[in-house]
Amino acid sequence: MYLDYFGFVILFGALWLVQLGFTFIQSKAMTKALVDMKRRNVGRNMGIGVTRAKFNVGRGIIVMVVTDSEGIVQEFQALSGVSVLARFKAKNDYIGKPVKDVVALIKDKRLLSTFQQAIEKINEERSKNGLQLIEST
Repeated sequence: MYLDYFGFVILFGALWLVQLGFTFIQSKAMTKALVDMKRRNVGRNMGIGVTRAKFNVGRGIIVMVVTDSEGIVQEFQALSGVSVLARFKAKNDYIGKPVKDVVALIKDKRLLSTFQQAIEKINEERSKNGLQLIEST
C-alpha cells in the first residue's frame, strides 16, 4: 500500500518536471521570437495580444503585430495551440494591409479578439508618443 502511494508521488513529480522543462523551452522560444521581431522593426509600433482558453483547457492564442506609422501591418505572427510545443507562425495574408482590412479578413473570433487586443496595445504606445491612433473598426 505504502509503495503504491510512493510510486504515484514519484510519477506525479516526474511528469511535473517534464512539463516544467517544456514550459521553459516554450518560454525561451517566445522570448527569442519577441526579441527577433523587435530587432527587425526598430522605430515601428508593436503590440501583443493574448487569448486564453476557458478554464485553461483548449487552445490559447498569442499574437504579435507590428504596424508602421500609417497603420499598415508590417509583421503578424500567431502562436496557437494546446501544446507547449506550439511555435509562432507568420500570417503573411495580413502583411501589407491596413488594420481595418485585416479585421475584415480574420474569420476566427478568438484570433480577431487577440489581434484587436494587440492593436489596442499599439494605440496605447502611439497615444503616449502623440501619434494618431489606428482605427480597427
